[in-house]
Amino acid sequence: MQRRWVAGLVFAAGFLWGFCWLMLVAGKIIVDFYRMGFEPETYEPATPNIMAFVPPLAIAGGFYLVNLFDVLIAQQRKARVWREEAYNLAMDDLR
Repeated sequence: MQRRWVAGLVFAAGFLWGFCWLMLVAGKIIVDFYRMGFEPETYEPATPNIMAFVPPLAIAGGFYLVNLFDVLIAQQRKARVWREEAYNLAMDDLR
């Protein structure tokens, strides 16, 4: 929407990297859960490491929040330029 393609690609790639990593961690736990249900006699489940969720969640969430602030700052910068141009046009009309 702001036509800032490079920033958009950087934020999208970072978020997707963290999100895919998060889905891999969750997928491993889900596979272990179902394997335990289908092979209860032969499968020895490992205790799920809940702390494995923290790094990918922090990366995905961090990129998301930084992206929100970046969009806000860029929009404020554009609005400031627009206001200055509108002010200059109005002053030219008064002269």
